[in-house]
Amino acid sequence: MSSLETRFITYTEGNKIDPKRQVKDIVETYSRNPDVPSKVDIWKKIYHVQYNTIELLYHYDYNFVTNNTRSFIKPNLAETGGKILFYPDKTTGYIADPRAKPPRPLDIYLALCDNMDSEYYTRKHIRDRETDVTVYLKQRERELTDPVLFVALFDTERNDAAKKGWKEQEAQKAEVTEREKEAEIDPLAPYLARMFGSGHGAGTISIKEATLVRDQCINDFKSKQLARQNLVQERFDKLNTEYKNKRLWYLANQFILTPEKESAYFAMSAELAFKVHTLEVRLTRHKDLSAPRFKILEEYLDKHPLLKEYNRMRHYYKKK
Repeated sequence: MSSLETRFITYTEGNKIDPKRQVKDIVETYSRNPDVPSKVDIWKKIYHVQYNTIELLYHYDYNFVTNNTRSFIKPNLAETGGKILFYPDKTTGYIADPRAKPPRPLDIYLALCDNMDSEYYTRKHIRDRETDVTVYLKQRERELTDPVLFVALFDTERNDAAKKGWKEQEAQKAEVTEREKEAEIDPLAPYLARMFGSGHGAGTISIKEATLVRDQCINDFKSKQLARQNLVQERFDKLNTEYKNKRLWYLANQFILTPEKESAYFAMSAELAFKVHTLEVRLTRHKDLSAPRFKILEEYLDKHPLLKEYNRMRHYYKKK
């Protein structure tokens, strides 16, 4: 666990030629680690980026009014081929305890290597945060200058597209209702036309023909209702499975997703959930209305004038 407490960054002032500010100094402070002697427990790191130096201040030891310090002038890696070379004349230090032994050159070299690596990761972290801030500022600017209003499907006051669609549906329903009033639809018409041709009028038909026409009408109604139910059920099962798989995928990857991918997942998940709910409502409504629709069809056929003789015989045998 890191003991880092604070990180303070000083930037240079921007100008017209180079408006982007550069990192000048980085100051990090660390809490005291009781398991490590104070003489090697770093309290403060100061990275003088522009001067290419590192300054270390260690924690105060008990009953001491001064603390150990160490400063480095970093070697030029471009000149050394990427290798960290140690030059004793490029490091200075102060030891608060006069009785303490001076540190070994190897320990000083290892401290230089560790702190150069630490500076690299610190500056990388700072660049990443600068990139995040730049993205946030650009996003805020886009939201302020070109706002996009997301309207819910069920917001009837603001969703103009849905409102227009609902008005068109209402107009179509009104037209269908008006046409049905003008010309009453006969469910037996297709079967009579198939059996006798389109020129069949209101003439009587035999009981055998009436039985055949009535059975065809009822069987077709049942098969169409079942086919419609199976189609909706198939779509519901497919989308519901896809929604569950997406949910499992998100639970397995939620800690490694970027904000953009997470937002895209939530939008897609909301759309899938809406479609699943819509199909579930359609399926339930279809099941609830199938029996009443079949009953209405039977009542209509019981009163049909062409099936009058058939219905009379059927009721007669029912009573017997």
